[in-house]
Amino acid sequence: MRLIGGPDTIARYGVSLPLVIGVYLAGGAAGGALVGLLYPLRQARIGAMLLMTIAATPAYVGIAFAAEGPPSRWSPSAWVELAIICGIFGIFCGRLVYLPRHRQQADAMAGHQRSRR
Repeated sequence: MRLIGGPDTIARYGVSLPLVIGVYLAGGAAGGALVGLLYPLRQARIGAMLLMTIAATPAYVGIAFAAEGPPSRWSPSAWVELAIICGIFGIFCGRLVYLPRHRQQADAMAGHQRSRR
């Protein structure tokens, strides 16, 4: 945003560039740590969707924290927005995490069955 719109682009939201970078790094690290801890959930379709929803939450909370302040000051609609955005992300990205692995297994099984004939 800053490169395209200039230094005032971020300032309009009441945040600084170091804060945005810090939030980005912290949210990514927290999301990555949660995914690593909960990675076995990806074996089930609903688990993969839940895993990606959980992974999105720290990043979104970090962005909202930078833009709106601490969660204690968030309105109820901000919490609903958090749930909706992270849920939608989780559903779509969870399918991406779950399906390719199972397609590979199905293809391997089909190839194994063809080679037996």
